[in-house]
Amino acid sequence: MHGAGAVLEGEAIHDALKRFRAEPDRLRSRVQAALAALSDISGLEPEDMVGLGYCFGGFCVLELARSGVPVRAVASFHGLLNTSRPASRDTLKARIAVFTGGLDPLVPPDHIAAFQAEMPLAAADWQLGIYGRALHSFTNSTVDALGDPTMGYHAEADESSWAAMLRFFDISFKRSDRGDVDRRVA
Repeated sequence: MHGAGAVLEGEAIHDALKRFRAEPDRLRSRVQAALAALSDISGLEPEDMVGLGYCFGGFCVLELARSGVPVRAVASFHGLLNTSRPASRDTLKARIAVFTGGLDPLVPPDHIAAFQAEMPLAAADWQLGIYGRALHSFTNSTVDALGDPTMGYHAEADESSWAAMLRFFDISFKRSDRGDVDRRVA
């Protein structure tokens, strides 16, 4: 995502995130390139793939879905929800699941409300899990060691969101071309 195998830390992470949020087409093209590379390596078509991301990765998979790439589904864990390029009815193809902390200061209530308004306008097949006592990075069992008061591990939210994601992907692959769940295999 950042070029030449770069792994970012500290302020460089925040700078990159600000840059990608200001230039959503740049982010989308990089995520699409990563998907194309995975498709080439795996031999799978995007329609047979899902996207899964945490934090920045969660933001990335949402932007991938919003861009109209026909992946089967995406799941975002504590990813940013707001965008300058909302999904449209004409482009959105992927099912979307979002799992976020109710106390996450990086995903405030107005961003959740905007996402909830965006999805029906795009005729999305979507779901949203909000874990009331969870902060940002609630799935990271080592995050408490950072001492950042905006982040915290929440075991119950971690386990519950993972189980919900597995079920979401399971149903996504059992859908017929009409978008209905084939109850014989669900």
